[in-house]
Amino acid sequence: WKDREYVFSQVPDVMSAGVHLRLPHRAFRRGHVPVVEVDEPAALFVIFELPGTSLTSRGDDDNRSGGFGTSLPRKGWQKLAGKAPKILGPKYGDKQQVVYFKVVEPGKISLPKIATTDTCASIVAKFGLNGAPPPKPEAA
Repeated sequence: WKDREYVFSQVPDVMSAGVHLRLPHRAFRRGHVPVVEVDEPAALFVIFELPGTSLTSRGDDDNRSGGFGTSLPRKGWQKLAGKAPKILGPKYGDKQQVVYFKVVEPGKISLPKIATTDTCASIVAKFGLNGAPPPKPEAA
């Protein structure tokens, strides 16, 4: 996040060399519709906290997923196969991340409406696809 000192480790190869959009920590409120604009074809990746995975989870009060685990698949996004990046930072804890992706054409891409308070998410845009195979979705 742009207002924290956290860093990602164990970034999947398919996301490497992508442009990381550092979003504000817990700033997206319920009802907000994030929009990303790209000027060439790209693979977009949305990284967000997997609800209820922290050892200190407080249930729904600790859900900062934006509801993306349900809403992104409804808009054609797929869960990325393999491990999601790990976040390293002071006081971050053990919250697990999940990644969904979609290959998009140039233009404005609206993400689904945020469904939780204090949402924590990041976006990575990978350009220069030039016929490269798309990322692999998780097996159904």
